[in-house]
Amino acid sequence: ALYEKALQNGWSDLPHVQFMRARLLQAAGKVELAMPIYEDLQREPCCREPSTFEAQREFHRLSDDLPRKYMKE
Repeated sequence: ALYEKALQNGWSDLPHVQFMRARLLQAAGKVELAMPIYEDLQREPCCREPSTFEAQREFHRLSDDLPRKYMKE
């Protein structure tokens, strides 16, 4: 519900909202759709806030083939 409200208010460009979208996609088994979002966020030059750090961590973790073998895609 909170994610939908953020989208309705036009906050979809905020890094935290983008990160949460990627996490939802990842949780739904759609890792291939989440990866580009993580990749974009990790390159974010602005602010370097917690969601960009987390996105960088997730991107590198999922870039390795070993964990992805065990994840539903």
